[in-house]
Amino acid sequence: MITEKHTFPISIILISYNNFKYIFEALDSIFRQTYGNIQLIISDDASKDFNLKKLNKYLAAHRTQNISDIIINVNKTNMGTVRHLEYVRSKCVGELITVIAADDAYADEYAISRFADEYISNNKQVGVITSLLAMCGKKLSDVKYVFTSESDVDLINSGDYNLLFEELAYRCFIPSSGTAITPEVYKLIGNLSEDYKFIEDWSAHLRIARMQIPIKCLRYITVLHRDGGVSHGNTRAKNSIYLQYYRDILTLYEKEVKPYEELYSKSAMRRAERYYNGRCNRYKLDIEDEILRCDNKKIVFFFRKGVVAQGDFALYYRIGEYLAQNTDYEVYCVNNSNVEIQKKYLDSGMHFCNLNSENLKYFDGATFITAYNQLFYLLEEIAPLNNARVLFLFLHPQIFKWLSLQVSPFFNHNSVFKLISTHNAYGFMDKANLLAVQSHSNVKFEERYFPVALEDIPKEFSPLPVLNNDEINIAWFGRLDGDKIYSLINFLDNLIGFEFEKPITIHLIGDGNAKQTIDINKYSPQMRFVFNSYMYGEAKDEYLRDNADIVIAMGICALNAAILRLPIILPIVSNTKFKANKFILLGDTKQYTLGVNEEDIVELECKTYPADKVVNLIYQENNKQKIGEDCYKYAVENFKFENLIANYLNLIKGTSLTVGECKKNRSIAGQLRYFRIYKAFHKNKTYSDFILLQQKINYFASLPMRSKVKKVLLYVGRKLKRK
Repeated sequence: MITEKHTFPISIILISYNNFKYIFEALDSIFRQTYGNIQLIISDDASKDFNLKKLNKYLAAHRTQNISDIIINVNKTNMGTVRHLEYVRSKCVGELITVIAADDAYADEYAISRFADEYISNNKQVGVITSLLAMCGKKLSDVKYVFTSESDVDLINSGDYNLLFEELAYRCFIPSSGTAITPEVYKLIGNLSEDYKFIEDWSAHLRIARMQIPIKCLRYITVLHRDGGVSHGNTRAKNSIYLQYYRDILTLYEKEVKPYEELYSKSAMRRAERYYNGRCNRYKLDIEDEILRCDNKKIVFFFRKGVVAQGDFALYYRIGEYLAQNTDYEVYCVNNSNVEIQKKYLDSGMHFCNLNSENLKYFDGATFITAYNQLFYLLEEIAPLNNARVLFLFLHPQIFKWLSLQVSPFFNHNSVFKLISTHNAYGFMDKANLLAVQSHSNVKFEERYFPVALEDIPKEFSPLPVLNNDEINIAWFGRLDGDKIYSLINFLDNLIGFEFEKPITIHLIGDGNAKQTIDINKYSPQMRFVFNSYMYGEAKDEYLRDNADIVIAMGICALNAAILRLPIILPIVSNTKFKANKFILLGDTKQYTLGVNEEDIVELECKTYPADKVVNLIYQENNKQKIGEDCYKYAVENFKFENLIANYLNLIKGTSLTVGECKKNRSIAGQLRYFRIYKAFHKNKTYSDFILLQQKINYFASLPMRSKVKKVLLYVGRKLKRK
């Protein structure tokens, strides 16, 4: 061996996810390596079993001299394989980077040295060095077979990148573990996390072959790979992750194969098409199996009575229509009040009704889906249904604060978060919602997304030039209620601070109980306001394209405007007055984010623009058409309903939380008990009335003592005066 002469660093990434019990076997195999300059990065992706204290103790006792540096990273939320590895690679200093899972191990003490030898023998001109894997059972001593085959090793080493690219188009034969890659190669192939969640190896290898990056394969077994994971040892419909894995395979064809059809021979393309058509059919079958595995055949989308919000209804109805028409579920939308949206779904097969004492018994055992801040509204109505299951959705970054307004300051939110986390009874609309909740809790949540989805995507629209060079036309598209109004006012306040040569027209499309909060006189004469009520369908599309160069929107409204190929700006979300000159282009967001709290912008790694820059991008730099097209592409690529249905089904199927379990939680039970006491004295009152009282109590409790005394004296004075 010549490895004693090598001094350049090699980075080993040891990734862990719910397999901590095996990690010490993996570490022992790393500490046995003969190579003398190893950077070790141990990174856990929000596991439930990860024990940092135990790990540190083991490292202190067993670390060897060849480990030049150890970094430990523990993700607060689950990222998924691809994004997790991209994040950790940013911490690597090695000239070669190799990955091993916590439940695998290196086959012998020379594995890393062999990568170094091959790298040096090729004068560091090879970008990828792969090897053989021993595919094992549950015990690493139980070797089942060797991956990769001799013929595939010959192909990899042949230098025939065209043939390699053709073969990789329909089968994956280069492993993830047991492969070392230079940082320069990762830069060349670019980020994969925008398109994939679990397939980090096959997608990368296709790009490597297409770009003809030099690759070599060692004829040695370097890693012992334990049975399990997404692609090895899995079976159809046994793992909710598996559906996303299939979605990744289909994306692989759409992104890495089909666009480069001219590089393939006709026979190779036919093989690839047959493979992916088969996987597409398998994907559909697995979705059906996921549905059929649910014992309960009723799904109920729950709304608080009297609510007319558009976004939640539109998403629920879309999912409900699909389930009603493509499965044997009975789908109900209860207490819904948005008649305009409901009209579109009267022939969908869904059932519409209000919950009452007569029909309630028919829903025991059903799965109820509702927003998290509706928790107590839901339990008030379905308390007798102990066997009904519940799924709570976090659909707005302020949703935790909304629920907090309903309860006392002593309410134990963490106990409720632990309950829904343990039973997988939650879903986040986007990463911003996850971060918002995580900032109020020490409970670890996985990235379980229930994103909004696009309605029908029109194809006839094309990007438009600026409507009128003599004026600035900006539209606000969405409700004008208390949870959104300050996002609009913040934009207006920042805009008024700059002197534009052109007059500004603000088109308000939507209605709400807080629109009077806008002080029109404050912005006059620089701004002119045009108020519209809610708009739908073609009327909405026509008005936006004819009157707006920039659209300020969030949530589903942002998507419905983006498909018109208009520039979409996401504002900061707050239900109180604030000042922050930061705004985000829709195309710059990640993880389904369609609205964000200010404090989460840094962690989301979103680029922000001040209000004047937003305007100048459109009117001075003439970027309306380009930004509009970028927003359209981002919306279509990330929010197509067909691509998201597996997410929805996994979450609906996955919840095991029952109403009975909810009522056993001390915090929830206490809140319901307070409501029953209130109800005993106010028989005709509802939970909404109780919440108003609770908010008054919370407000009074937050006052300084002097103010409390003053209010009590005023109250007593009024009572005496009446007498």
